[in-house]
Amino acid sequence: MQVDPQRPAAYGELAWLLATCPDEKVRDGKKAWEYARKAHELDPEDAAYMDKLAAAFAECGDFEQAVHWEEKAIAGSTRSQVKDLKDWKERLALYQKKMPYRLK
Repeated sequence: MQVDPQRPAAYGELAWLLATCPDEKVRDGKKAWEYARKAHELDPEDAAYMDKLAAAFAECGDFEQAVHWEEKAIAGSTRSQVKDLKDWKERLALYQKKMPYRLK
C-alpha cells in the first residue's frame, strides 16, 4: 500500500486477514472493513472485493450487510471467478446463520 496506494489487491488482502484470521488477536473488524471498503472503491466491479467486504461486515457482527455483499459478489462474479463461487456460497450460508468466516 505504501509502494502503490492505488493497488486494490493490497488493501483487499489485508482486509481478508484482519476479518478471517483464526487468531482472534489478529482480527480487527473495523480495520478489515476500512481496508475492504478502500479495495472496493478502487475496483468496484471486482466481486472478490465484495466478498472481502462481506467478511469484514461479518467480523463486525453486521450479518445483514455481510449477506448483502456476499450476494453481490456471487451475482457479480466473472468467468475467471467461477472457482470462487463454491466458497462464496458457503460463506453466504454462514453469514445467513449469523456466523463469521474463519480461515482454517
